[in-house]
Amino acid sequence: MTDRPLIIASNRGPVSFVRGADGQVEQERGAGGLVTALTGALQPSGGLWLAAAMSEEDRVQAALGRVDVAIEDARFSLRYLAIEPSTPRPHGNRIAGSTGPSPTRSPRREPPLGGHRTT
Repeated sequence: MTDRPLIIASNRGPVSFVRGADGQVEQERGAGGLVTALTGALQPSGGLWLAAAMSEEDRVQAALGRVDVAIEDARFSLRYLAIEPSTPRPHGNRIAGSTGPSPTRSPRREPPLGGHRTT
């Protein structure tokens, strides 16, 4: 791996912002493998993570510009993009595990290379 900073773009960010009972903004680490894997990639050199603002407090942070984030041993900048909820989204932009076929994927299974279809 090089010492050059990485740029990561994802739908969800590595943290979400919430306002605590004392009125202070707090960062809550995102769950899941994406955050774990990519923060590991950011450890050596840092970088910039771009993501869509999901909550109202994320939108407030988006208006402030870049935010410094530290997750485990990774330190990097985060820039949330405040995309209006009314902005049209592509048909393939669905929540993982949603029911029904995705219009971007074929419902039939392709056979493995050199093999036969099993179902």
